Amino acid sequence: MPLDKFIILRSRAYKEGDLLVDGLNKDGERKTFIAKNALKSKKRFAGGVLEPINYVELYYTEKKTGFSFLQEGKIQYYFPKIRENYEKIQMAL
Repeated sequence: MPLDKFIILRSRAYKEGDLLVDGLNKDGERKTFIAKNALKSKKRFAGGVLEPINYVELYYTEKKTGFSFLQEGKIQYYFPKIRENYEKIQMAL
């Protein structure tokens, strides 16, 4: 199971309880993941891990075609100074 660190760019609802998550890794590669049951899981994705502008550590399984599936995520840094000002949030997004 690969482990990598990403900045979350966007997360959006996908089907019933799933999320589609876009992230940017340290090499500048953009990846898209499916987080199965992320809207219902309090253990695997606790505390807003998959919110935009978070720097997170993600465990995932890679698929040769289509999206990779997220298994678990942990926040490394959440950029509190950006979140204090609406203009900074807009710039970051």
